[in-house]
This record gives sequence, structure tokens and C-alpha cells, in this order.
Amino acid sequence: MRLGASYADIRIIRTQYEFVSAKNEKVSNIGRSEDEGFGVRVIADGAWGYASSGLMTKREIERRKGNNEPDRSVQPPKFDDVAEGRMLKI
Repeated sequence: MRLGASYADIRIIRTQYEFVSAKNEKVSNIGRSEDEGFGVRVIADGAWGYASSGLMTKREIERRKGNNEPDRSVQPPKFDDVAEGRMLKI
């Protein structure tokens, strides 16, 4: 992939809520709301990465994407199959 990941996906979620409140058999409140957000999963250098946000703007997506340059001073985590004593390849 263009930014060096071997796998990536994005999930976009929009949830709409409608509600009616009643007290003593009388409607006291009616409302509607909506939430939206996204989550991105990637595999890069054998490690999973995840970012998410409740803001659905291009600026927020770019901010979550980061600078696209991995920090080589930090080794990516690897998944060990402890019971079998072998490294799990992703």
C-alpha cells in the first residue's frame, strides 16, 4: 500500500437515536440525535495499529493519519504464540 502497510481498513459508523420520554402518562420530551465516527486498522511491519475518532472531517482524518514516518527508535510489538513457542506471522 502507498504508506507502507500490508493491510488497512476503515469503518465508518453513523448512529441515529430517537426517543420519547413520558411521565404520568404524558409525553415530557421528544428528541433525536446522531453520532458518527471512524476507526482505521492497519498492519505495518508485522504489528497492528488502530486509530479512531468521533469527528468525521478531512482534517481529523489527516491528523489521525500522522506523519507517515515510523519511529524506528521504538520496535513494533510482535505477537508470540507462547503455548507453541513460535512467532506468529501476520
